[in-house]
Amino acid sequence: YKYSDQISIYHSGKQLTFNPGLYHADIIGGWGIERNGFIMELVNEETLESVLPFHPFPIQSIYGKRRGKRVFDFEINESGIYAINFHSTDNLVVRTFGMSSRFSIFRLLDKRIENSTVSIIFYRKKESS
Repeated sequence: YKYSDQISIYHSGKQLTFNPGLYHADIIGGWGIERNGFIMELVNEETLESVLPFHPFPIQSIYGKRRGKRVFDFEINESGIYAINFHSTDNLVVRTFGMSSRFSIFRLLDKRIENSTVSIIFYRKKESS
């Protein structure tokens, strides 16, 4: 996989170059994700066409020492520079583990992550040569 840099969810308008293909976006910060209306959109800078993501099966990962979870997939049909726009960022809730358990020990360990430290990473499977 080839990964983008981590992008803060508060840095709307950040530009990345995408080639045609299926891409994934993981939220970095924790495994317990409640989107609550949080969405991202990619806008082709040349054509102004919007690409909205769809919601894949959530896959958990580790990035260095930080937890991540796939929350969006999107299909790019046209190569170009895309602005990444985030909407309803304050509604997003990220928790360390996402354990909604009745056991108090798990609730103590499952802390809410400050949104200011939450980021997104983009990636796609490398094309085979």
